[in-house]
Amino acid sequence: MFFTDWIFSILRGVRDLLFPPLCLQCQILVVRPGSRLEQVCPECLATLRPMSRAYIQRHLLGRISPCYLDDLWIAFEFSELIRQLVHCVKYRKMGNLGCRVGEIAASEFAEQLEGLGEEFVIVPIPLHPGRERERTYNQSERLARGMFAQHLNRLRCDLLTRGRQTGTQTRLDRRARIGNVSGAFQIDNLAVFRDRVVLLVDDVVTTGATLNECARILKQNGAGKVIGVALASPVLVEE
Repeated sequence: MFFTDWIFSILRGVRDLLFPPLCLQCQILVVRPGSRLEQVCPECLATLRPMSRAYIQRHLLGRISPCYLDDLWIAFEFSELIRQLVHCVKYRKMGNLGCRVGEIAASEFAEQLEGLGEEFVIVPIPLHPGRERERTYNQSERLARGMFAQHLNRLRCDLLTRGRQTGTQTRLDRRARIGNVSGAFQIDNLAVFRDRVVLLVDDVVTTGATLNECARILKQNGAGKVIGVALASPVLVEE
């Protein structure tokens, strides 16, 4: 094992010599020893701003009607750095980066998770099978693995499926987003989550339409509570 680690260390050193690791945000050289995320320098990583619980209640949960989510946990305010990280995970085949980013987000959920109790399951928002084959993994599942690394026995990717391709939500308004995801998800295993708490994991939440639609389906089929969990959400500037 030590020999293998030594070989990988040498190979990584050669790679870094030929292709120096640069920060996604500021493009300066990233020194790996002690770094929490090898693609981002410590200075840029420190710019991530935790999401306010009050903002979540007022501007996200408070604007979903009817709301099927019992709570919503969001780690950070959406930023250019978050955009770049999510883009790399989704479109540049950097699935392991998703796990690492999830690990960083996990500290923001530690208090809520501690008070959750034992009866919960973790369910990533599913991709359409065609989209997942294209990417070779589900980015929400990779984030979930990092966020809940101590509870991987509770991670279930077979409970919720996406029955139709919904397309991107990026340019849609709130009403269009709700219509876009309506009826898109199906339940595959009722017994696993009946009367339990379900943690629904997504990457970025804007209006909460996707999480809320999944929560609706889960509640209709016997879930006890449904809590949305996400890496980030944009913060609206109030006039």
